[in-house]
Amino acid sequence: MAKWAEKEATYFTPKPQSIEVEVALIKQDVNTIKESTREHNQKTDRDFELIHKKIDKIDNRLWWLGGVIIVATVGPLIGSLIT
Repeated sequence: MAKWAEKEATYFTPKPQSIEVEVALIKQDVNTIKESTREHNQKTDRDFELIHKKIDKIDNRLWWLGGVIIVATVGPLIGSLIT
């Protein structure tokens, strides 16, 4: 292997750390991931709740519209049968 390749290979190798330091870093990374996931889940839950409320409003409006159409259609039919 060429000398410049050996130098680059040793340049990119990480410095050895103690196992306690590596474990502490991994624990810190895991805690950071947990926290960011929790925050994301809370935001997603709020977004889903807002969407659910909007869907309920639209659903209620559609039921009212359907009821008005049925009354407007059936009302004159029943009225013509009575008279």
